[in-house]
Amino acid sequence: MKSDFSLLPLSDEGEVLKTVLSLSEKLYGQRANFQVLSPRHAGTLGVTNLNTRLRELINPSQHGLNEVTLGGETLREGDRVIVCKNDYKLGVFNGDVAKVNFIDKNAKELELKIHGPPVVMVRIPLPKARNLLRLAYAVTVHRMQGLEYDVVVMPLVEGFAHQLQRNLFYTAITRAKKKVLLVGTHRAMERAVNNNREDARNTLFEARLRA
Repeated sequence: MKSDFSLLPLSDEGEVLKTVLSLSEKLYGQRANFQVLSPRHAGTLGVTNLNTRLRELINPSQHGLNEVTLGGETLREGDRVIVCKNDYKLGVFNGDVAKVNFIDKNAKELELKIHGPPVVMVRIPLPKARNLLRLAYAVTVHRMQGLEYDVVVMPLVEGFAHQLQRNLFYTAITRAKKKVLLVGTHRAMERAVNNNREDARNTLFEARLRA
């Protein structure tokens, strides 16, 4: 697509999913610098399901690829992952995007290739990897704050409900340096653009200050 901002109009979530997968497979084949985003974890178009389906396309299980199950998540050599906590001793930080370069089951550790610049290789004990790493074929918009990619692909459907917010939508599309590919409905996009309400965070911060 020639436009730097496109909305592919689809309303059925199953069809939206198929299209997101098809676009991702094409971009991966072109070795494009892209990222799939979603505003939520759950559901057909949430990050959890997108990661499962995208890995089936991009890095399927095959002979010769080591994998390990940590908690409820399986990591495989070649997987795209994101660091979700800082660990200063290991030298990995929240938001680092990396590739699982090697899994050493005997040493009970894995090697990460953290995308640069500069590119850094880090060894992480498997017990620590369980809490540090998440699959990142798709990530939440919130998790992607501060990072940029040439192309962003994102489903945008009315089923996202209250997550259709202007600030979230703005954050998502500004992660793209060259092209935004939305898959969904004009109505969902209009709702996101027109909704400038932010969810209140009940931190009790004011009450604690007063106390």
